[in-house]
Amino acid sequence: MPRFQTKFDLWRNLFVIRPEGDYRGNKFMARCYVKVVQTKLEAIIAGGKQRKAYRSRMILLDGSASRDHSKPKQIRQFRNYRWDCVSLHDYLNRLCRPNLPFRGPVLVIPANRFRIGAQYTFTLTVKADNNPLHYATTQQVLHIVNYNVLHVTILCIYNCAESHYNPRNKVRLSAKCLNCGSAIIKYAWFVGGQYTLNTKDMTILLKTLGTIAEVHVILRLNDGRIGRDDIKLMKTVEPVGGKCGVEPREGMEAKTPFYVCCTDFDSSNKPIEFFYYADRVLLNRCFDCSCPIHLPLNLKQIKVLICDSLLTCRETFLDVTITPLENVVAEPPEVVWNFINTPPNDIVSNIKLGKFPQFFETLQSVASRITNTESAEVLLQALDIVHPISLISLGKVANLSQTFGLRFTPIDMPQHQVLTKVLMKLNENFERVRENVIDREMAEQPYVNVTTACITVFDMMDRLNKKLPRPPQKIYDAYREAFNSDKLEQNVVDKLMKDINEITDEDAKKRSVIWLNSKWETERLYRFLFLARRHGLESVAPEVSLQAVALEIQCFVIKTDSPYEIWTSDSMHVVLFSPELLEETKDSSTDYICLKVISTIRQLNWWYPEEKQPSSVLLSVRIFVFKDEFKEEIQLYNSDIKFITVVGKYKPAVDPSDDESTPATFIFRYAISDSGKFTQCLESGIIYYMQQVRLYRVSVEGHAMLTVRFKLSTHELQVLLYIGRTPTSWRALVSKAECFVPANSSNKIMLIRNKCTDTQRAYVAIQVMGAADYDEDVDTPVPNGPAHFSFVFQERSCDYWTYSLSESSRHWSHDYCLPILEYQKKGHLHCTCTVLGTYTSYVYHIPAIAVPVETGRIHLNLVFLLLNIIFFLLLFFVVLAFVIKYNKQPTKTVICDMSAVDGDSGREVHDLLILLKTSGRINAQTTATVRLIFQTTQRAELQFTIMQDPEHPQLSRNSTYQLLIRTRDIRIPTRIAVAHNNAGRYPSWFLRRIEVMDLQKEMTQIFVVDRWVRQKFLILSSSMVLKPGDNRILEKWRERFFTEFEVLWINWGLWHPVTGKWRESRTHASLSRAQRVCVFVSKMMITYCIVVYYFGHSTRHSAYEDRKININGRHLVRMFIFSVIATNLVHFLFVSIILPLGK
Repeated sequence: MPRFQTKFDLWRNLFVIRPEGDYRGNKFMARCYVKVVQTKLEAIIAGGKQRKAYRSRMILLDGSASRDHSKPKQIRQFRNYRWDCVSLHDYLNRLCRPNLPFRGPVLVIPANRFRIGAQYTFTLTVKADNNPLHYATTQQVLHIVNYNVLHVTILCIYNCAESHYNPRNKVRLSAKCLNCGSAIIKYAWFVGGQYTLNTKDMTILLKTLGTIAEVHVILRLNDGRIGRDDIKLMKTVEPVGGKCGVEPREGMEAKTPFYVCCTDFDSSNKPIEFFYYADRVLLNRCFDCSCPIHLPLNLKQIKVLICDSLLTCRETFLDVTITPLENVVAEPPEVVWNFINTPPNDIVSNIKLGKFPQFFETLQSVASRITNTESAEVLLQALDIVHPISLISLGKVANLSQTFGLRFTPIDMPQHQVLTKVLMKLNENFERVRENVIDREMAEQPYVNVTTACITVFDMMDRLNKKLPRPPQKIYDAYREAFNSDKLEQNVVDKLMKDINEITDEDAKKRSVIWLNSKWETERLYRFLFLARRHGLESVAPEVSLQAVALEIQCFVIKTDSPYEIWTSDSMHVVLFSPELLEETKDSSTDYICLKVISTIRQLNWWYPEEKQPSSVLLSVRIFVFKDEFKEEIQLYNSDIKFITVVGKYKPAVDPSDDESTPATFIFRYAISDSGKFTQCLESGIIYYMQQVRLYRVSVEGHAMLTVRFKLSTHELQVLLYIGRTPTSWRALVSKAECFVPANSSNKIMLIRNKCTDTQRAYVAIQVMGAADYDEDVDTPVPNGPAHFSFVFQERSCDYWTYSLSESSRHWSHDYCLPILEYQKKGHLHCTCTVLGTYTSYVYHIPAIAVPVETGRIHLNLVFLLLNIIFFLLLFFVVLAFVIKYNKQPTKTVICDMSAVDGDSGREVHDLLILLKTSGRINAQTTATVRLIFQTTQRAELQFTIMQDPEHPQLSRNSTYQLLIRTRDIRIPTRIAVAHNNAGRYPSWFLRRIEVMDLQKEMTQIFVVDRWVRQKFLILSSSMVLKPGDNRILEKWRERFFTEFEVLWINWGLWHPVTGKWRESRTHASLSRAQRVCVFVSKMMITYCIVVYYFGHSTRHSAYEDRKININGRHLVRMFIFSVIATNLVHFLFVSIILPLGK
C-alpha cells in the first residue's frame, strides 16, 4: 500500500486483510490484522538551538520545517503552531510571554522591540491534527546584539532526520541563509572542529566511537556579515547479538533452494529484517527463516544484512559450496527454449507457481553462457512473461543487462537491440517501483547495490548510444529539439516512430528504430535515477561521491609497543600509527589519547588534467587528549606517520571515446594503475643491434618517486635508472646495472626516488641483456630481433599543507613527506611523513623524451655552406629588384593652362602645383567624377573636373593626383570646394589632404582634411601657409608621439605588420601587405639568427639537453641590444632606402 493512503483515527486504527481463493476446488481464506500507529512529529525552528539576532532588524522565527511524517511534505503539516517566550532579562516585554496569540509557522518580531544583551527563549509546540495528545516541542534561544548577523540554518537532506544518522550511510546537509538576499555567500563546513568543505551542500560519512558527531557551518558575505549554525547528530545503533546459519551448505547452481535463518538479534527499532546477497546482487529479503534463495555459480559466501526498521544494518557472511547447473545449453535457440521449458529447469512454469527467485537465477545462469543474439532473444521471450514490481527484481534485471553487455562485447546492432529490450523491462520494473513509492529506499544501505547496478546499466547504454549511427537528419533534429526544450515524452517518441515507419529505405528505417528506442529508454532510466544523482551515487565506486567527507575518531589507552591503524570509511586511506609516534605526541601526564582522521574528497574543476589534482583527495590526521586544538602542522623529531592512499579510485581520467568508431565496446571498469592519459605517455622503442643503448629522460620534482613500468618487452633487457648529471659513457654504466626486464614481460615495475629538494633530471638507459659481451665497434644484430619494448614514466608525490605560514603564503610542500621506496600494491600509494597535519598524494604519468646517444661529431661542409650563402644572396637581390620595380604608389600628373581664360587680366601668370592625396585605408578610393572649384582673387570660381573610368580609377587607394595649373587669378591663400556626383562603386572616399604650391612665390598652402567625403559639396579653407625657411609644427607633441610610436612599434612590431591594418598618418604613407610581410619576416629572421649565434654551436653532450628556463639577465640585455640595433637598421633600410626608390 503506498504512503499517505491511510488516515489515523483514534477509534479506527485496525485494518483486516482477508485473502480468499480457490485451489482445485478447495476454497481457502486467511486474515491479517494490521494496526495503524501514528508517525513521529518533529518540531524545528530554523537556526538551531541558539543564535544571535540584530536588534535593529526584523527578527524571524521560522518553524515551517516542522514535520508530521504522516503527511506529504508539500502540504501544510499542522493546523496550529503554538509559540511561547520566556526572558529573565526582559520579562515585562509584551512580545515575550507564554502562549503568544500568533498561530502561524513563521513568527515575526518587529525591529527594536528587544533589549541588547538580553536572552529570549522561544518554544514551538506542534500537535497532530487528529490527536491533541500527540505533540512535539523545540526551543531556540535568541541573543540580541547590536551588529548585523546572518540568519543561518542547516537543512537535513538525507540520513539526518530527528538528528539521528546511520553510520553506514552518508549524511547530506545543506546550508541556507534566510536574510542574505542575492549576495555572494562563502561557506565553511566544520566537522568535529576541523574545516572540511567550502560548498553549500556537504556529504559526509561519519564513523566515530562516540555516539554524537558535531557539525557546524559558517557563512560570510563580502560586507563582513557572518552567521553560523550547529547540529549534533546521534548515531543509531545496529542490531546486536544473534547468529545466522544456512541450510543446506552445498547445492546446485540456480536449482537448490537455500534457507538462511538468523535468530536472537535485538534492536530498539523493531522489526528486524534480513537481506541476502550474492556478491553485489540482492537475492531476497525476509523477516524469518522461510524465504528461499537460489545462488549463482562460483559463489563462496552469502552476505546477510541484519537491519532494523530505520535500516541501520550489520552484516555477516555464510560459507556455501555451489556446483554447476547440469546440461546447460547456450545454442541453438530451439534447444535453449526447450531447456527452460522442460523439467527440471522449467522456469516458465515456475512463474505460475510464484517461484521468482529460481526463475531469475536460472535465467541469469543461461545468460552467462550464451554468446549469440538468437539465444538471447529466446531468454527475452521468457522474461516478457514476467512483470516485476519490486526493488529485488529491479536489481536482478539490471544484473541481467550487465551480463548481456559482457557476453556480447564487442556489441553490434542486433546485440544492441537485445540490450534495449532488456532495458525496456528494467524501465517497466522501475515504473512500478515509482508508482508504489518505494524508490525512496534506493539510497538506503540494503538497496544501494540495486541502485548502483542501474547506474552501471545507464552508463553502459549511454556509452553504447554514442556509437550508434544516427538516423536521418530530420528525425535526429526533432529528437534533439524535444530533448533540449524538456518536451521529450512518450507521445513525441510515438510521433517520431511513425515518421520512421514512413522511410522507404529499410536499412535506414531499422537503424533509426534501434537508435530511437535505445535513446528513449536510456533517457527514461536517467529520469528514474534522479534520487541516485541527488545522493551522489556512482556506478563503479558508490562509496566515493563527487564531494564527501569521512570522519573517524578513536580514543583509547596506549598499549606499550602496540601499533594502531585506522581505515577511513570511504576506503580511500589507511593511516598507520607507530608506538614511537603515539609516545611522542601523547600528553606526558596520561596514556589516554584520541586519534582523529578526516578524509575529504572535493571537486575543484581545475584546468589541468584530473590525474594531477593534488588537493582533490585530502587526509587530515589529528592527535589530542580531550580537545582538538590543532592550529598548525606539528614537526615530528623521533617518529613518523605512514599512510596508504588509493590512487585512481576518484574519478579516473580516461581518454574520451571516439563517437564515430565502430564496433561499440563496453567496458565496466578501468584498471587503477592505468588511470590517467596513459596511452599518450606510452613510449615505445626498438633495438636493432647489441651495441645500441636507448636513452630516455624526464624531470622529477624534489623528493618525488619515479616509477618506470614496462608494458612490453620481446627480449630480456638490462635497465639503468639514473638521476644526476649526464655521464660521459652510458654503455659502461648500463652494463653494470642490476635491473632486468624479463622477456615477454607485460608488467615490470622499477622505482627510483629523487632525494634532493630541487627538480632533477632522471634517465632510463636500456640495452639488450648480454650486450657487454660484444665488441663496441662492430654492429651485431640482436638475436631473434629486433628487440621491441614499451614503457611509461609515472611520478608519485606526497605533500602536506603548510598551516604555519601566513594565509596568503600557504601551499603544498613535500619537504617532510616522501613516498615509500618499495614495491607497492596495485593502485595504492604509500607515504611517510615527519610532520603531523593535512596531506595529499597523487600519481600522474609524464611523457618521456628520447635522448640520442650515438650522435657523434657534426662536421661542417664548407662547400655546402658557401652554396647556401650564394643562393640566398641572389634570392635577396632578386626580391629587392622586384620590390623596387613594382613598389610604386599610384600617381598621375595633369597639366592645364588656364591663363587664357582670364587673359583680360593684367596680372602675371603663376604656376600652381596642386596635390590631391587619398588615404591608404580600406575603400578610401572612389570611382566618382570629382570637381575641384578654386576661388579667384575676384571672388569668382574656377573649376577643374577629374573624369574617371570606373574600371581604371585615377583616385585609387593611397594615391596622389598631381595637377599643374597656369593661371592669373588664383593666388595663395585661396579656398577650395570639392564636389563629386556620388557615382560608381565607392561614392564615399577618404581625402587625406590637398596641397597648393605657388612655384613663382615659393609658397605652399596645406588643406588638412583627414575625413570621409560623403556629402556632395565640401568647402575647404586653411590658414596654414608655408614660406621658405618656415619651421612650423603641424601637430601637437602628443599627436606626433602617437604617430611615431604607431609607425615605429605598432606597424613594425611582431604581429601588426601581418594581421593588422597598416594605418597611414599625415607624415607616413601606408604600405602594402607584401611590404609588411617582408618587413616582418626580415626582422624575425634577424632576431632568430642573433639568438642562435649568441648561444653558439651545440656540443655532443648538449645536443639533447633542454635550455634552462631562466636566462641570465646579462645575456638577455646583450641579445636585446644586438636585436634593437639590427632591427632598427632593417627599419632604416626599408623606410629610407628601399621603399622611397619605388615612389
